[in-house]
Amino acid sequence: MQEIDLSSFETRETLSEEFEVLMEIGSIHRYVVSERNANSIGSLMYDCKNVTDSFETNKCEDSKYIYGGIENRNCADIYHVGYNVELCYELQGCTRVTNSAFCHLCYDNTFLQYCDSCQNSQNLFGCVSIKKGEYMILNKKYSKEEYTYLRARIIEQMKSTGEYGEFFPPNIAPVYYNETQGALYMPLSKEETLARGWQWEDNLPGTYGKETVTPENVPDSILEVSDSATKEIYRCMTCTKNFNIVPDELAFYRREIIPLPRRCPDCRYKRRFALRPPRKLWPRTCMCTRTNHEHGDTCPNTFETPFAPERPEQVFCEACYQQEVI
Repeated sequence: MQEIDLSSFETRETLSEEFEVLMEIGSIHRYVVSERNANSIGSLMYDCKNVTDSFETNKCEDSKYIYGGIENRNCADIYHVGYNVELCYELQGCTRVTNSAFCHLCYDNTFLQYCDSCQNSQNLFGCVSIKKGEYMILNKKYSKEEYTYLRARIIEQMKSTGEYGEFFPPNIAPVYYNETQGALYMPLSKEETLARGWQWEDNLPGTYGKETVTPENVPDSILEVSDSATKEIYRCMTCTKNFNIVPDELAFYRREIIPLPRRCPDCRYKRRFALRPPRKLWPRTCMCTRTNHEHGDTCPNTFETPFAPERPEQVFCEACYQQEVI
């Protein structure tokens, strides 16, 4: 490593390309990343019990379809939630919530449905930005009896129109589909998006054509970069969007000996994202043909893995992977 000039952008790009080829063709992959789990199926799971079809979970129990959760129990269809979410369904970005469904960015609540950005509340329906509320519908306070009666009537009406039982519909989203992470996890064309009744933006926010430095004129080494770099406007080598470098960012690059980026922050994120296996599972058979392992010419073990069958990686079951790498 001491012989490699990691201050050079060209050197790092070459190493990155070589690494990606090595990961695809020349290396063995464990079928999932799973540590200390019991009766659980998914990847990037740690200390879980009875959790299926889930990803990036830690200390969760008796749940399914969790995508990014910590200490969640008896839940389904929750996305990027925090600690202590229990008995919940179809939440996004919530923490310390129980007995709730179809909510977004709610904290320290119980018995909520169709709420957004509510805190320290209970028994709310269709409320936004309520703090320390109770027995409220559409941000209006009711008695317990009135709340129970009206809530039941609203749910009955929503069921008749097919609205109840699903998260907030994408057609009322505050941003367009091609601006969201959804477009990364489930890429759709403009035509496919509009056909679903969702929104699409042709002119995504961004500044173009104002660059003072083009990608090919950025110094190759961070050692060649002066303080004036924070006053320049750069052009992304991938999408051509303009971006800049702030002083703290430049200080970080210098401290870690990292060359200035040639891609905008969004394209850097997408590049890292593309290295991750998808949040999806395929049934496969172990690809191991090692004769020194405890099987015949081929391993018969089957499993579910985020590596699709058409991908080039060699995917091994847990037993064969452990025998090979340890």
